[in-house]
Amino acid sequence: MPDHSPVNAETDHTIAELKEEVAHLKKAVDSHAIVDQAIGLLVGVGQITPAEAWDVLREVSMNTNTKLREVAQTLIDWGCTGVLPGDIGHELGRRLTNKRLGSECAQPQPLPSDVQLSSLPPSPETRPSHHQQLPSSPPGVPAAETESPTAGG
Repeated sequence: MPDHSPVNAETDHTIAELKEEVAHLKKAVDSHAIVDQAIGLLVGVGQITPAEAWDVLREVSMNTNTKLREVAQTLIDWGCTGVLPGDIGHELGRRLTNKRLGSECAQPQPLPSDVQLSSLPPSPETRPSHHQQLPSSPPGVPAAETESPTAGG
């Protein structure tokens, strides 16, 4: 027969609260890791500092009305698949371009032509579908500068 004394009820309540807190902390640690990975991706692709990448991530989240963790996960998925939803891609392109122009990084250089993580989808007005394949030019570099001599015709 279970003991329903006030002490056991209080202990049960405390245990339930602690289990809930542990679950929240685990989720926070997972979210932090995803955000850190997305920041690293933006540092490499955008040639900006980690602090600037955090600003870009936060601004994209606010301006697309998307949770920060979801934006970060979308960017990680983009790194794996090369597909980025147009609304996030458009905002990310704008933010990266602006941040890169004023970056603390010493004169960011165009990415090597063999790097496939490249520029971002066009604005939502010009995209043909909900998801867009990545173009072949690096951020901030017009496609004409990265195409092979025979690619243009």
